[in-house]
Amino acid sequence: MFELRDLPNHDVLRALARRVPELDPTAAEACLLTLRTASDMLALFNVFLARYGLTQGRFTVLMVLFRDPGRDLTPSALAEKTGVTRATITGLLDGLQRDGLIQRRHSAADRRSSAVSLTPKGQSFLKAFLPEHFRRVTALMEPLSEPDRRDLVEMMLKMREGVARVAGMQKEGTTTQP
Repeated sequence: MFELRDLPNHDVLRALARRVPELDPTAAEACLLTLRTASDMLALFNVFLARYGLTQGRFTVLMVLFRDPGRDLTPSALAEKTGVTRATITGLLDGLQRDGLIQRRHSAADRRSSAVSLTPKGQSFLKAFLPEHFRRVTALMEPLSEPDRRDLVEMMLKMREGVARVAGMQKEGTTTQP
Protein backbone atom coordinates (compact mmCIF):
# COMPACT_ATOMS: atom_id res chain seq x y z
CA MET A 1 0.00 0.00 0.00
CA PHE A 2 1.18 3.49 -0.82
CA GLU A 3 0.92 5.46 2.41
CA LEU A 4 1.76 9.04 1.38
CA ARG A 5 -1.44 11.10 1.71
CA ASP A 6 0.00 14.60 1.37
CA LEU A 7 1.14 14.47 -2.24
CA PRO A 8 3.49 17.25 -3.32
CA ASN A 9 2.05 19.51 -5.98
CA HIS A 10 3.82 20.42 -9.21
CA ASP A 11 5.41 23.57 -7.72
CA VAL A 12 6.87 21.62 -4.81
CA LEU A 13 8.24 19.01 -7.21
CA ARG A 14 9.76 21.69 -9.46
CA ALA A 15 11.50 23.22 -6.43
CA LEU A 16 12.78 19.80 -5.41
CA ALA A 17 14.05 19.22 -8.96
CA ARG A 18 16.31 22.24 -8.56
CA ARG A 19 17.99 20.38 -5.70
CA VAL A 20 17.87 16.95 -7.37
CA PRO A 21 18.31 17.48 -11.12
CA GLU A 22 17.38 13.86 -11.96
CA LEU A 23 13.83 14.54 -10.75
CA ASP A 24 11.37 15.12 -13.58
CA PRO A 25 8.47 16.94 -11.87
CA THR A 26 5.78 15.74 -14.28
CA ALA A 27 7.03 12.13 -14.08
CA ALA A 28 7.09 12.24 -10.28
CA GLU A 29 3.65 13.87 -10.07
CA ALA A 30 2.11 11.29 -12.42
CA CYS A 31 3.80 8.41 -10.60
CA LEU A 32 2.76 9.59 -7.13
CA LEU A 33 -0.84 10.20 -8.18
CA THR A 34 -1.01 6.79 -9.86
CA LEU A 35 0.33 5.09 -6.73
CA ARG A 36 -2.05 6.99 -4.47
CA THR A 37 -5.08 6.23 -6.65
CA ALA A 38 -4.19 2.54 -7.04
CA SER A 39 -3.64 2.22 -3.30
CA ASP A 40 -6.99 3.86 -2.53
CA MET A 41 -8.75 1.60 -5.04
CA LEU A 42 -7.14 -1.51 -3.55
CA ALA A 43 -8.18 -0.45 -0.07
CA LEU A 44 -11.79 -0.08 -1.24
CA PHE A 45 -11.70 -3.48 -2.93
CA ASN A 46 -10.15 -5.11 0.15
CA VAL A 47 -12.93 -3.81 2.43
CA PHE A 48 -15.58 -5.04 0.00
CA LEU A 49 -13.92 -8.44 -0.50
CA ALA A 50 -13.56 -8.95 3.25
CA ARG A 51 -17.35 -8.68 3.66
CA TYR A 52 -17.56 -11.85 1.57
CA GLY A 53 -14.69 -13.66 3.29
CA LEU A 54 -12.32 -12.97 0.42
CA THR A 55 -8.84 -11.59 0.06
CA GLN A 56 -7.27 -10.31 -3.15
CA GLY A 57 -5.50 -13.65 -3.53
CA ARG A 58 -8.62 -15.78 -3.03
CA PHE A 59 -10.65 -13.54 -5.35
CA THR A 60 -7.96 -13.64 -8.03
CA VAL A 61 -7.85 -17.46 -7.98
CA LEU A 62 -11.64 -17.66 -8.21
CA MET A 63 -11.74 -15.23 -11.12
CA VAL A 64 -9.01 -17.07 -13.05
CA LEU A 65 -11.05 -20.26 -12.70
CA PHE A 66 -14.34 -18.46 -13.49
CA ARG A 67 -13.16 -16.77 -16.67
CA ASP A 68 -12.52 -20.11 -18.42
CA PRO A 69 -15.52 -22.28 -17.51
CA GLY A 70 -14.96 -25.97 -17.98
CA ARG A 71 -11.18 -25.59 -18.07
CA ASP A 72 -9.34 -27.08 -15.11
CA LEU A 73 -5.95 -25.68 -14.17
CA THR A 74 -3.07 -27.19 -12.27
CA PRO A 75 -1.93 -25.48 -9.08
CA SER A 76 1.34 -24.48 -10.78
CA ALA A 77 -0.57 -22.90 -13.69
CA LEU A 78 -2.73 -21.01 -11.20
CA ALA A 79 0.38 -19.81 -9.35
CA GLU A 80 1.83 -18.50 -12.60
CA LYS A 81 -1.41 -16.84 -13.73
CA THR A 82 -1.95 -15.15 -10.36
CA GLY A 83 1.67 -14.15 -9.79
CA VAL A 84 2.18 -15.99 -6.50
CA THR A 85 4.52 -18.74 -5.38
CA ARG A 86 3.53 -22.39 -5.39
CA ALA A 87 3.53 -22.36 -1.59
CA THR A 88 1.14 -19.40 -1.57
CA ILE A 89 -1.18 -20.99 -4.12
CA THR A 90 -1.30 -24.14 -1.98
CA GLY A 91 -2.53 -22.10 0.98
CA LEU A 92 -5.08 -20.23 -1.12
CA LEU A 93 -6.39 -23.46 -2.63
CA ASP A 94 -6.57 -25.15 0.78
CA GLY A 95 -8.79 -22.35 2.10
CA LEU A 96 -10.99 -22.21 -0.99
CA GLN A 97 -11.40 -25.99 -0.92
CA ARG A 98 -12.23 -25.92 2.81
CA ASP A 99 -14.95 -23.35 2.00
CA GLY A 100 -16.30 -25.62 -0.74
CA LEU A 101 -15.61 -23.10 -3.53
CA ILE A 102 -13.09 -25.18 -5.48
CA GLN A 103 -12.24 -28.82 -5.92
CA ARG A 104 -9.01 -30.62 -6.70
CA ARG A 105 -8.99 -33.83 -8.66
CA HIS A 106 -5.90 -35.99 -9.06
CA SER A 107 -4.93 -36.84 -12.60
CA ALA A 108 -5.50 -40.45 -13.56
CA ALA A 109 -2.27 -40.38 -15.59
CA ASP A 110 -0.11 -38.77 -12.88
CA ARG A 111 -1.25 -38.98 -9.24
CA ARG A 112 1.21 -36.20 -8.33
CA SER A 113 -0.69 -33.77 -10.57
CA SER A 114 -4.10 -32.32 -9.80
CA ALA A 115 -6.64 -30.24 -11.64
CA VAL A 116 -8.45 -27.39 -9.91
CA SER A 117 -11.94 -26.21 -10.80
CA LEU A 118 -14.81 -24.28 -9.30
CA THR A 119 -17.47 -26.26 -7.52
CA PRO A 120 -21.15 -25.54 -8.16
CA LYS A 121 -21.07 -23.65 -4.84
CA GLY A 122 -18.11 -21.59 -6.10
CA GLN A 123 -19.91 -20.80 -9.34
CA SER A 124 -23.07 -19.80 -7.48
CA PHE A 125 -21.06 -17.67 -5.07
CA LEU A 126 -19.41 -15.75 -7.92
CA LYS A 127 -22.67 -15.33 -9.84
CA ALA A 128 -24.18 -13.74 -6.72
CA PHE A 129 -21.07 -11.71 -5.82
CA LEU A 130 -19.91 -10.39 -9.20
CA PRO A 131 -22.82 -8.07 -10.07
CA GLU A 132 -22.13 -5.92 -6.99
CA HIS A 133 -18.39 -6.09 -7.57
CA PHE A 134 -18.73 -4.89 -11.16
CA ARG A 135 -21.21 -2.15 -10.13
CA ARG A 136 -18.44 -0.86 -7.85
CA VAL A 137 -15.88 -1.06 -10.66
CA THR A 138 -18.22 0.91 -12.91
CA ALA A 139 -18.84 3.50 -10.16
CA LEU A 140 -15.08 3.94 -9.68
CA MET A 141 -14.59 4.61 -13.38
CA GLU A 142 -17.79 6.63 -13.85
CA PRO A 143 -16.05 10.04 -13.78
CA LEU A 144 -14.28 9.03 -17.00
CA SER A 145 -16.04 8.92 -20.35
CA GLU A 146 -15.66 5.79 -22.46
CA PRO A 147 -13.02 7.47 -24.65
CA ASP A 148 -11.22 8.58 -21.47
CA ARG A 149 -11.23 4.97 -20.25
CA ARG A 150 -9.77 3.72 -23.53
CA ASP A 151 -7.09 6.43 -23.31
CA LEU A 152 -6.37 5.43 -19.72
CA VAL A 153 -5.94 1.80 -20.74
CA GLU A 154 -3.47 2.86 -23.44
CA MET A 155 -1.56 5.01 -20.95
CA MET A 156 -1.47 2.19 -18.39
CA LEU A 157 -0.10 -0.19 -21.03
CA LYS A 158 2.66 2.32 -21.76
CA MET A 159 3.35 2.61 -18.02
CA ARG A 160 3.69 -1.18 -17.84
CA GLU A 161 6.49 -0.86 -20.40
CA GLY A 162 8.24 1.47 -17.95
CA VAL A 163 7.66 -0.99 -15.11
CA ALA A 164 9.21 -3.77 -17.19
CA ARG A 165 12.18 -1.54 -18.07
CA VAL A 166 12.87 -0.65 -14.42
CA ALA A 167 12.39 -4.28 -13.36
CA GLY A 168 15.01 -5.27 -15.95
CA MET A 169 17.36 -2.60 -14.61
CA GLN A 170 16.91 -3.96 -11.09
CA LYS A 171 17.66 -7.52 -12.21
CA GLU A 172 20.84 -6.33 -13.91
CA GLY A 173 21.79 -4.18 -10.94
CA THR A 174 21.72 -1.06 -13.12
CA THR A 175 21.49 2.18 -11.18
CA THR A 176 21.17 4.60 -14.08
CA GLN A 177 18.95 4.68 -17.12
CA PRO A 178 20.07 2.66 -20.13
